[in-house]
Amino acid sequence: MKMGMKRTISSDTPEVLCRVLDGLDLVDGVAASMQSNVAADLAREELVSFGREGLLDAARRYDAGRGAPFGAWAAIRVRGAMLDGIRMRGALTRHGRRREALVGDAPAMDSVSPEDRLATAQLHHAVRASVARLPTRERRMHERMYFDEESMPLVSQELGISISWASRLHARAVAALWRDLRRRKLVA
Repeated sequence: MKMGMKRTISSDTPEVLCRVLDGLDLVDGVAASMQSNVAADLAREELVSFGREGLLDAARRYDAGRGAPFGAWAAIRVRGAMLDGIRMRGALTRHGRRREALVGDAPAMDSVSPEDRLATAQLHHAVRASVARLPTRERRMHERMYFDEESMPLVSQELGISISWASRLHARAVAALWRDLRRRKLVA
């Protein structure tokens, strides 16, 4: 750890430091799940670095009075910090950008109004409901790729189809999702 970082952390309360130490495994887990969505030239250590900054920020801003457990709060902040770092580097893969556009990433909880949170939750619910209405193979593909954050090659292998065919199924399913969301007047 660099000397400047030690001085920054040493000024924090013991509770903050404890949260940071307890959350280090969380950072590693989020980095591992996001690795397939970033360009190959972005090292895992950079993701972990972005995530640790988010963890420290989460530990400092955490308010137990809001009712959210620290792990859930921190996971959102860590993932958001990683996405911000990836965006700054321009290292998000096409698959990662596509998933982010469809599902969206969770904004920081303290910067969003209750109405916006409700609208976002309703849209996420609507997207999941639309995915549930897809034919079985397309549904499984989208659940694994977008909700479980698995790569298309892995999902195509699990489904027993070629990557080329998986890509066609994916395109067909995305078009069906957009039609369903437009029909329900949830997107323009």
